[in-house]
Amino acid sequence: MLGKAIRRLFGLATGGNPTAESATRIYEILKPDNADADVVFVHGLDGDHKSTWGFDKDQNWVTWLGPTFPKLAFWSLNYQVAALHWKGAAMPLHGRAQNVLAVMEAKELGRRPIA
Repeated sequence: MLGKAIRRLFGLATGGNPTAESATRIYEILKPDNADADVVFVHGLDGDHKSTWGFDKDQNWVTWLGPTFPKLAFWSLNYQVAALHWKGAAMPLHGRAQNVLAVMEAKELGRRPIA
């Protein structure tokens, strides 16, 4: 009982299937035709795929790394994850992991090394 209360308090479990709000998406940031590997940017609690990594600005990680590593493809993973229950919801960790793997597989990530 206490475990459920703690998970609810910290937004670690919502139960059921993922909703549109908790859907996982992966965005292609830069993908050269001859890419040898994929780099996936993963945000943390209360983050998002754009602002966490500066992709909403003119200068960002890809503008810095892309020219130096021209054979890397860059992706940004987005999913809903709140640090606290009253700030939003989160999928259970095992559900999120399965969800992320399915999204990455759909984009054929994993055919090349991933960093």
